[in-house]
Amino acid sequence: MQQQQQQQQQQMQQAPPTPQPYADNSSNTALTAQDPYAASPQDLSRYAALFPQYADPADGYKYLSGPAAVALFSKSGAALAALRAIWTMVDADPVDNRLDALEFALAMHLIVCVTKKGLPVPPGGPLPPSLRAIQDRDLAARGGAQGGGQGGDSGQALQ
Repeated sequence: MQQQQQQQQQQMQQAPPTPQPYADNSSNTALTAQDPYAASPQDLSRYAALFPQYADPADGYKYLSGPAAVALFSKSGAALAALRAIWTMVDADPVDNRLDALEFALAMHLIVCVTKKGLPVPPGGPLPPSLRAIQDRDLAARGGAQGGGQGGDSGQALQ
């Protein structure tokens, strides 16, 4: 028993092993430049759980209409221009001026990024890469085209 205690004390006095760097970080951009807008599955689930509270019963609770989105998203305190840009990013093909559950979750996430995390509205129009990948997977699963929320009269509800 005394020998075990001595071994434990010796192990505690030794310096912890130094982590070794990856042999080649250049081929893995995810390790070197993480998307600050990335959403965890828990975040998206939380936003998706809110969706039925705001979805339009006339559409079978499948969509959030533009006017309802304006009323809800305006409560965030984000500038109207920021909300319009976010709407344009998330209202994926086909542009229909209403949001489904995933589009709503992506919009809520971006609004939180802007209002709570202090991030700017993502530049350039399309969704950030991590969010675009989520949307593209969903569109592909539903048999739709990959859109990334670019085009048409998207954002019309927030004008």
